[in-house]
Amino acid sequence: MKRFEYDNTLYFMDVLVTGVVSLIVFLIAISSIIVNWMPALMGLVGIVAFYSFWNALVARVTPKEVDVTGDRVRLRSFKRTDDYSLTQLKSFKIREFPTAGKMYLRMDGGGY
Repeated sequence: MKRFEYDNTLYFMDVLVTGVVSLIVFLIAISSIIVNWMPALMGLVGIVAFYSFWNALVARVTPKEVDVTGDRVRLRSFKRTDDYSLTQLKSFKIREFPTAGKMYLRMDGGGY
């Protein structure tokens, strides 16, 4: 078994803090639209903030732990675990961001 684990402090900052701040920015953008303060700009800000919030805290696209055992891959984030069989995997895409030291993996097109 091979295990990859996100550093606790970095995970807290990159996922949890980002998600909470994005939610706050989204709520501020909505309230700004309601009071008609720069509604076009706040609409765009709200869309980006909601997307960030959704990915961080609802869709949980950043796993804290990745376990590779034989032909299985298990991804854990908060209290959710996704288990995939590598033999049933049809496609995957890897996108590397060397300046950030990160790689993004999309399996079977992503989503559900």
